[in-house]
Amino acid sequence: MTPEKAPEMGKEVGAPNPAQVPATMGSMKLGRGHEEPSEMDELEIPRAKLVQFTSGEAKAQNKDDKRDAGVLINSLTKEALGEFFIPIFKFTNFIQWNPMKKEDPNFDPAFEKGEMVFSTSERRDPRVVEGIKFGPNGEAPKVTKYMNFLCYFVGHTYPLVLSFAKTSFAAGKRLNTLTQVGGGDMFSCKYKLVVEMKENAGQSFFVLDVKPAGKATEEEFKIAEHWYEEFRGKNIKVHTDGEQAPAAGEGPWPE
Repeated sequence: MTPEKAPEMGKEVGAPNPAQVPATMGSMKLGRGHEEPSEMDELEIPRAKLVQFTSGEAKAQNKDDKRDAGVLINSLTKEALGEFFIPIFKFTNFIQWNPMKKEDPNFDPAFEKGEMVFSTSERRDPRVVEGIKFGPNGEAPKVTKYMNFLCYFVGHTYPLVLSFAKTSFAAGKRLNTLTQVGGGDMFSCKYKLVVEMKENAGQSFFVLDVKPAGKATEEEFKIAEHWYEEFRGKNIKVHTDGEQAPAAGEGPWPE
């Protein structure tokens, strides 16, 4: 079940009501059939998803659906993404997932295993203030913080959301720092994603790292600037593929 008042992922504090989006969601103007503008709540922005060993794509039996673990893909189309990207702007949100085990003291029977309990971008929300704290005996926080970037992946004609949480959160902080050290517009510079395999408690999983990759070209800058103007300050609905929240050690969600 989904709570009726749960804010959409990526909703910003004080953001205006959803606005209509011109027929230019991609870097090329859309053709016939798109005469009626779409509202933001009618669109989903795909995620840049890092396939884990436990991901549905890695376990798929159909070869057309199967993707190797450690590969970064578009969550909607499943196509592989390149390693170079340009961050456009950042937005942060907090999510509480229901535990996967009913024996967990934080399990809420009103929700399914691994189901989202709530999502908000409000840092002062009492559920966030208490939920991001570790328990008295070192128990993991109930609420997970996600650092999200709307990005232009070079070679793709539409934006994607790249998120950092849990084991990849350090890479998100690094990216956020690099964008500020460089000065100017966030989308002035290009970065490279590096995938690394880690192990924890006998489980192997992949995490992301980020490295600077020089300045964006004039064309790349213009595409990123267009998406900044189109999406900044609006309620972004991020695509989800129905996979449950991972157990500890399996890496972040969204990847």
